[in-house]
Amino acid sequence: MTPRPPKTQFVEAPEESESDDGENDAVFGSEQRKKDRKNTAVGAGRRGFLENVTTIKKAREQSKSRERNKPKAEEDLLGRQGNPKILKPEKYMPPKRNEEVFADESQITILTGGGTTQIELIRSFSECELPEPIKRNIELKRYLVPTPIQKAVIPLIKNTKNDIMGHAQTGSGKTAAFLLPIICHIQRLVEARGSGVVNGTHPYALIVVPTKELAEQLYEDARAFAAGTAISVCHTYGHMPMLLSLQEKSAGCDIFIGTCGRIQHFVEEEFIQLDILRFLVLDEADKLLKNEDFFNCVQLIKKHPKLCPSHRCLMFSATFESGAQSLAIQFFRDNFFFVNIGRLNTATDLVVQEFKKVPKFKKSETLVEFLLGENGDGRRELDRTPEGDYWKTRKTLVFVERKRSSDMLAIALRQNNIRALSINSDRTLKQRLGAAEDFASGKIFVLVATDVAARGLNFPGVETVINFDLPEQDAHERALFKYIHRIGRTGRVGNAGHAISYFDPHNPKDVQNAGEYVETLKTTGHEVPDFLLEIVQEQKNERSLCG
Repeated sequence: MTPRPPKTQFVEAPEESESDDGENDAVFGSEQRKKDRKNTAVGAGRRGFLENVTTIKKAREQSKSRERNKPKAEEDLLGRQGNPKILKPEKYMPPKRNEEVFADESQITILTGGGTTQIELIRSFSECELPEPIKRNIELKRYLVPTPIQKAVIPLIKNTKNDIMGHAQTGSGKTAAFLLPIICHIQRLVEARGSGVVNGTHPYALIVVPTKELAEQLYEDARAFAAGTAISVCHTYGHMPMLLSLQEKSAGCDIFIGTCGRIQHFVEEEFIQLDILRFLVLDEADKLLKNEDFFNCVQLIKKHPKLCPSHRCLMFSATFESGAQSLAIQFFRDNFFFVNIGRLNTATDLVVQEFKKVPKFKKSETLVEFLLGENGDGRRELDRTPEGDYWKTRKTLVFVERKRSSDMLAIALRQNNIRALSINSDRTLKQRLGAAEDFASGKIFVLVATDVAARGLNFPGVETVINFDLPEQDAHERALFKYIHRIGRTGRVGNAGHAISYFDPHNPKDVQNAGEYVETLKTTGHEVPDFLLEIVQEQKNERSLCG
């Protein structure tokens, strides 16, 4: 059955802010799919409709014309790996080869208290003297050559005893940069203690993260890299049953991963001991340090009377403003290394950035027109499922500012026969993990998210990030940093990506941040739209008049 012609029945979301608490992030889960289709009319009726993309008559004529020229849809359109065959927009840059992207070592800067320093970089994983199981795990991950951050950080962790602050653009391989040498180090300790001994209370590595989703992702990454070794990995986070967390820990906690609140509880109740801890790792460190509750948790660990005095502190993020750097230094010993890859606090060069002037009332129409853009031959592809027929679209992550907006936009997209789900902080853990898996595996093509999905999460194959709403500044984070992390969900580990931002010239918050967006576009070699330049010039003129 051919799907209905496109229609946009978008509802206006109330002004409701997304929670900044990483312990509350959530996803609109897969068990809601049938419910949202049934409740579409009810939800739309509550808020009213915006304008249609096109008249029903015109849409039907276009649909019939394309149907005559379209071959029969294949029974299996998802392919061998479960990922849809998606067409790239015309403005995409062709992906560069990994060797070309990662070969440039001029972007690597390593600083110590005495200034710039030189170390021996690695240029292949074979130089790391990795145990055989870990070598196999790297091959299974299809890692061919080290990224710049890995070239520098792996030998620093392996061959020195210093603390490390690491900065690299989003999608640059920071996780593997610290996990691989940590796992190699712990493997030697495990072999020395004997493989039959279960370590259920004394972690060698404690990895602190700001969100549950990131804790889950790091847990899976660590298990994948440690597979075939005697190293045990466990994790905990808010809303994970305490009994389950304690059982998992008792089975082995050589590497312990968790969110701040739960780790603080484990330390205070002495469920874990810190006297043999070798590594304290802060992932997305700037977010941890700028939030008062997160900062207090890190401070509790660093000032713990039983903390191993020879432990090392490692911090990593794609953004480090001066305030976060100053806070971080409090936790470092003298002569720590600062590893910087590329330009500090800028978007990745692998993402094509595009700004469009789109008023609020036109955003819905613009989004659907993009997602349902025709193929080069004038046809659209169908995805036939037991739930119905859906248009095949590019794998797209759409960011909005409000929780309610994410839900209603996802429902409206499904009305237009687009497989979409939403992420916000009003769903259960089971729902959000299910939806994240559906998006990662290609069962859905569009994920509508608030900023809970902006940091650290890796969704394979995301071709396009759309800022339906540009980010707003809050007490903990600049709007520009949110923008950098958002668009970093595409263009990961040597692959090209595309980011489109809808700039509303009537939104004072968008206008307020125009100067930073202009600077970001210039820094990364993009052409700046005239409308942004005009806004920035008007702001300069107003400031000069005000003296």
